[in-house]
Amino acid sequence: MPAPTPAAGRSFSKADKLRLATLILMVGFALSVFLHYWYGAYCGYRYPYSTYLLRPGDTMFIDNIVTKNHSFGDLLAVCIHAENRDPYFASIPQPFGDPRSFPSNYFPFGAMLPYPLTLVPYPWAVGIFITGFAAILFAFNWHFMRTGDPYTDAISIAALTLMNYPAQVVVDRGNIEAFVFAFLAGFIVLLVRRQFVSSATFLGAAIAMKAVPIVFLPLFYRAAKRRGVGIAVGTAAVLTIVSLLLMTRPVHISVLRLISVLLNYSGNVTAGLESANHSSSLYGLFTIGAWLSQFSPSVSPIWNALLSSYSLIAGAILISSIAACILLPMKLWEMATITTVCLVLLPQGSPDYRLIHLMIPFALFVNSKTDRANGLLNTVLFSLLLVPKSFIILAHETSLNSVLNPLLMLILLARTLFAAYERHGLHRANRVRLRDRTGLVCWSAKP
Repeated sequence: MPAPTPAAGRSFSKADKLRLATLILMVGFALSVFLHYWYGAYCGYRYPYSTYLLRPGDTMFIDNIVTKNHSFGDLLAVCIHAENRDPYFASIPQPFGDPRSFPSNYFPFGAMLPYPLTLVPYPWAVGIFITGFAAILFAFNWHFMRTGDPYTDAISIAALTLMNYPAQVVVDRGNIEAFVFAFLAGFIVLLVRRQFVSSATFLGAAIAMKAVPIVFLPLFYRAAKRRGVGIAVGTAAVLTIVSLLLMTRPVHISVLRLISVLLNYSGNVTAGLESANHSSSLYGLFTIGAWLSQFSPSVSPIWNALLSSYSLIAGAILISSIAACILLPMKLWEMATITTVCLVLLPQGSPDYRLIHLMIPFALFVNSKTDRANGLLNTVLFSLLLVPKSFIILAHETSLNSVLNPLLMLILLARTLFAAYERHGLHRANRVRLRDRTGLVCWSAKP
């Protein structure tokens, strides 16, 4: 028997979602700024109590910083890597002694893409980076977040652009996750418009930068089939090869050095609480549990077992989630939610700036038809992932953020998968092809 249609007036509209999300972002932003200002100005506490951002005194011992105490370190690093077109053998000057080895840990296209920024003075490069990222995020919000009321839209778009926690971390670090977001935003906009070739090109560029956006391929397969996936993979391969050829060293030398750097980086990022510092990964959550279990030895073996078997746990979550995207009836926003949560949650090191990618499923969700209960809860979950929650410090740079964000993403993932499985079970014999409000045709159930 078909599930009953929600009563008229019980839907949660796009305007409802945006009003609630805007309220949560404004309150979360204001509360965090107030509390960290109180800690720093009135209590005299230093970092990390004085800010929810990362390491305000980071100058990397370089003279060409933009301000007295801050170098926008991640951007400075990629500029150092790209400047001589030798990213995997780069070095950084030290105040005393010889330069320190400072190789890039990005894939070739990600390592070489910042090269144009090295052609201008570094302060200009910072200005170009921040302006460009802000413009892309604003354009993305302008495309997806308008309801037709200019005053309400202005408030929502301003909040989602300026009070967005992961966006602030991207800017604070100058991290090239901004470029990955730009490519993925272009991918999803063009996918909704059904411009599959152009969409595949953008997805391929994102994959060539950091590889992990490969999780979006099953979603793209549902829309563009094998040809679209082939174009995306081919684009990633071409960009990688061209980037390697632009480097000063032979291709095989650069590749071998990159492999060595990545293996060393994996060990460094999982040492101690490093994977939980300003991070939103499931591995970081397990690390916090293991660290806290020092005070309760009876549960310590459980947390240690979770850490030691993390690869199997993450693999099982990833495989089951991707299989669900391929096999179950889902709307576009549901597939985007599952793939994006996997992208952010499952890597062992997943800094908070990676949360910016949750803007993609959130934008699609805002534009989907939703009943009131699910619309309300999912809006709250998405919005809480976009506000800072660092005012309770567990260890030096590990805060409440690192506990709540993985839990929120697990809830969001479980809810989305459960809804798809439930829909599949109720309507296996009665499936029809419906057009999502975003314009993508996908499997859904008869009302």
